[in-house]
Amino acid sequence: VEKLAADPRVQQAATANSPENFRVAMEDDFQDAVIDQMATSTEITKQYLDNNDFAGDVLSAYMPLLQTRARVAHQQHCPIVELLGGENSWLEYKASARTEADGSKSKFMPAMAIKTVAGFLNSYDGGTLLIGVDDNGQVIGLATDFASVAKEGKEDTDQFELYLNGLLRDGLGPAALTNVYTEVALVQGQYVCRVHVKPSPFPVDATITLPDETGRKITKTTFFVRINNATHELKNELEREKFLLARWPS
Repeated sequence: VEKLAADPRVQQAATANSPENFRVAMEDDFQDAVIDQMATSTEITKQYLDNNDFAGDVLSAYMPLLQTRARVAHQQHCPIVELLGGENSWLEYKASARTEADGSKSKFMPAMAIKTVAGFLNSYDGGTLLIGVDDNGQVIGLATDFASVAKEGKEDTDQFELYLNGLLRDGLGPAALTNVYTEVALVQGQYVCRVHVKPSPFPVDATITLPDETGRKITKTTFFVRINNATHELKNELEREKFLLARWPS
């Protein structure tokens, strides 16, 4: 699945087809991939080639996984405009990373960016965060964020990426950040930042700073997960342990 999902041709097929059509389109490719694994999985490969019922069960189990992985992988390199059709389990929008609509420094947006990326890191499939896009999928751009980090003689796009990567590094740690890829691009005449996140091979805690009821800044380290199309904090220790055992069994 990992090898196939990395193939741009498979990614395109996963995005363009229904689950039924994707399975039909991928059967030959999947069989070729199984044969390629024969040296390490001889007995299973023989069963797959000789037993149609077994092969059908394998396809039923693995096609949804492959289609999801390939769709998410496609989000890293596809034209950003393709990602404006609405949020889902693997795609989220944020209006900014640092500022409110009036340009003032936000007390909440930096923590929200860290939270979303942490949720994708801890998920099974990863995902993509678009910054500069509102909840309705409308491009609003990064002008206020650019203004807040601007330095004379420096490119706004470079300064923004330096800020964003520093924010994520401080909030998630440099090891986790090796699974995060940022890109600032022009979309419909406005700059948008694509933050593509691959699933982390280890659990990632997030350190965020938010104001309490009195307005005093509180910094805490916590654990975020994706549940359907939203990011949630796992506060209950038992629930966190259950999730860790399921996500990273080893």
